[in-house]
Amino acid sequence: MSEQIGIVAAMVTEVTPLVAQWRRSQWDLGGVKVPVFESGKVTLVCGGIGPQAGMRAAEALVERIRPALLMSVGLAGALREDARVGEVLRPAEVVNSATGARFSLSGGAGVLISSATIAGVEEKADLRRRFPDALAVDMEGAIVAETAAFHGIRCMMVKAVSDKADFPMPPLGRFVDPQGQLRNAALIGHAILRPALWGVMLRLARNSGLAARQLADAVAPMLSANAFKNLKLTTESRVY
Repeated sequence: MSEQIGIVAAMVTEVTPLVAQWRRSQWDLGGVKVPVFESGKVTLVCGGIGPQAGMRAAEALVERIRPALLMSVGLAGALREDARVGEVLRPAEVVNSATGARFSLSGGAGVLISSATIAGVEEKADLRRRFPDALAVDMEGAIVAETAAFHGIRCMMVKAVSDKADFPMPPLGRFVDPQGQLRNAALIGHAILRPALWGVMLRLARNSGLAARQLADAVAPMLSANAFKNLKLTTESRVY
């Protein structure tokens, strides 16, 4: 049985503390060149932001390394008002907010919601009303779980909270291109001309850095030499 582990992340900044010493390369996914990091039997693809980018990355991992486990790793927005920045979540279930499809995950506890857009305060409030048991919201988790279920591969998720439920999210979504890549230069140019955003952008960067470090501290032990044996896996991933 394969002991390869495939990991999908959105942006390099989410996993920089985790992959700092890993081998780096690139994969071409349908004309989009994305960063890839490898260490032992683990391959991590930073496929971009959003469901389509997540699906490309997950399918590429299935095709190229035939993993026994797919993981979605990265940052998430809190839906619980008592959540703290840097809190690490390992959900037992992920829900596609657009379709309502639910996917069970290996290990963990609680519910993660996946949205097609970057969730601000109003979007988070709406998700809390629709999914009162949800802990947090991400963008790629549900599509990674769907891909894993389609191919009969176990799936696990580890997310770290980068923004609290009441955090006034800047308009990042308008700076994500159709391939799921963040147009950093355009975002910075937009923010420079709007001093009201400076404090929010600084807080988000600081909180995201803390969350990325906490995420790395949680994930790295799972990827040790005996990771596949030590990970507590369920017998299957289910959709219902």
